[in-house]
Amino acid sequence: MTYWLYKCNAGEGGPSGYAGDWLRGVFSRGGPVDWGGDYSTQSPEVSKYLAKEVAAGDVVVAYQTDTKSVVGFCTIARLTGDPGDRTLFLQPIHWLTPAFLVHEHKAGTPLEHSIAVNGPAAFRKLPTAEMKALVTLSGAPGRVLQGKPARDGWQPIAVRDPAELIVPLEDVWAESGRGYHGLEESVRLNGVLIKPKTVTFFASLDDLSDYVRSQVGTWEAAGYFNTTGEWFDGSFAHLTEGAASGMTVTYEPFTYFDAFTRDGESSDT
Repeated sequence: MTYWLYKCNAGEGGPSGYAGDWLRGVFSRGGPVDWGGDYSTQSPEVSKYLAKEVAAGDVVVAYQTDTKSVVGFCTIARLTGDPGDRTLFLQPIHWLTPAFLVHEHKAGTPLEHSIAVNGPAAFRKLPTAEMKALVTLSGAPGRVLQGKPARDGWQPIAVRDPAELIVPLEDVWAESGRGYHGLEESVRLNGVLIKPKTVTFFASLDDLSDYVRSQVGTWEAAGYFNTTGEWFDGSFAHLTEGAASGMTVTYEPFTYFDAFTRDGESSDT
């Protein structure tokens, strides 16, 4: 079995013009999915790999270049076509939540000087030591090293329009007694507030989770599942495009009740 790092850019394609959003194109599907090949590259190096080395059963690390992060893992279900006209079919096996910002964690590990991670090639072999380090650092289960999905098989990641998840404020106020899950957000740049706090409401924890997941590519969150009963721990997230500039999003999930407690005190928080 061989490991490969596969880089795709959702915002713009490479020289071949093909763009790729791993979540919407691969991980939201049941698979296997036609996902590139000779038709999507102008690189002789990649074509050489496809012709002579890539094989069904190999594991592919899904790297999203526009967020500089590893988002999941796939296996090569099959490889069709003759040399020079190969097409890859990928089967997703694990989605990372949150995505793994490899460049922020590679120092002092086998990934620090990895040609696959640091080089420009869209598709390159990942040595076993680097793959094992990536799995450990990202928190992915060890089964991905054998190209195995979870015991119950691959479950596609639901993709919904973030706008459909938000509950209008007037609806929150109108439905007295129902608990809604809110998200407070503010943006700072080098410690200076550049975007005041905004509050967004969701009908369920799943909706809040999906909304945060939809922000991958804008900012990376950590800690939003750290719950105690119906209360959340506040946390913060670095904008992937602005981490070097010190830009952060500070957010705090909470639960809102427009109702009175048994003691007669309002419990909106």
